[in-house]
Amino acid sequence: MSDTSESSAPDGTSSAAPASAPVDQAATAAPTPATPVGGDSRRKIPVDAAVIELGSSSPPIRSDDRNALNDMEDHRQGINFNKVKLSVEDPGPRTHNQDDVEFGGLRRDRQFGASMRSTTSTKSRVSLSPHRITSDYAAKNLFCYRSSAIEKAVEDCKTTAVVHGIDGEVKGYWLLTEIDHWDLEKEKLVLLTSNSLLVIKYDFVALKPNSCKRIALNIVSYVEIGDFFYPQYSIMPSREHGGFRIHWGTYQPTFTQRWNPFCEDIGFITFTHHLLAYNEKEKETVTFDVADLADSIVAAVNMIRNTEHRNEPLTVHNRPIVIDSYASLTSMVYNQSHIGFSMERGGVSF
Repeated sequence: MSDTSESSAPDGTSSAAPASAPVDQAATAAPTPATPVGGDSRRKIPVDAAVIELGSSSPPIRSDDRNALNDMEDHRQGINFNKVKLSVEDPGPRTHNQDDVEFGGLRRDRQFGASMRSTTSTKSRVSLSPHRITSDYAAKNLFCYRSSAIEKAVEDCKTTAVVHGIDGEVKGYWLLTEIDHWDLEKEKLVLLTSNSLLVIKYDFVALKPNSCKRIALNIVSYVEIGDFFYPQYSIMPSREHGGFRIHWGTYQPTFTQRWNPFCEDIGFITFTHHLLAYNEKEKETVTFDVADLADSIVAAVNMIRNTEHRNEPLTVHNRPIVIDSYASLTSMVYNQSHIGFSMERGGVSF
């Protein structure tokens, strides 16, 4: 058999057409991807609902077609990756355990506080000053912050200040700041008993109580909870924080009582957070939180009223609390230097 074929030309001559050139199989075959050193490093991700679309003209290839996914790597050099689009279908609603979801807000179920001394902790509902911060260094200068100082003070007051025949059993204690009628801030240890509220000036340097004020719970008339403010024409700087005020009796303090800085019987007492409530480690500790004292007093007074068959509950006013101070340079210096607190002051302690 001849390797050429003859064909007739229009002019009657014949020409020989060459045979087809042998096809280079290596040139036309699809290139085989190189295998990485150490074996195939491809990861097969089981995405049951993924759809991969290769360009606008290519039909979608579902990931459950394992052969199509495996062939994709072999033909990757012929794919225009600029047109690859990965879309994930919604697999449907998922169920979860409701107990695994934690919602924010006020929590009182914690069994420990930020401080090792605390038994419970919470976020206070009485506002704190945004401009006041008690650093760890400043906290260490407070003698009340030393190890077991508050516990020892409470035990001392139980033996020296509490009269069991009058006060009854101690229900709780707090270390707070009292703001007196002259706008002076003083560190006070507050004990709540079955029948009384004891406000104690405790010397954490000498480790002894200096004075004690007893307020019978059955004479408390109403309480106020809210932010502090000064009168209209006062030049005192704004406090920008809140507190709690207890009123007893029905009389109003006289002019002489208001202008006497040593007067102790003016018919009300005002508390706010302790300085340690502004420390990052103690900001949730109820020992320094005035709101926890307010809740405890309201509950204790209502319990006494029920025992005495007084049907009306204690009146609680949620409103701003006025501090009658207009231009007291004394209180500004006193409060700025924290003279009312037992602390280390550059080698001098008082």
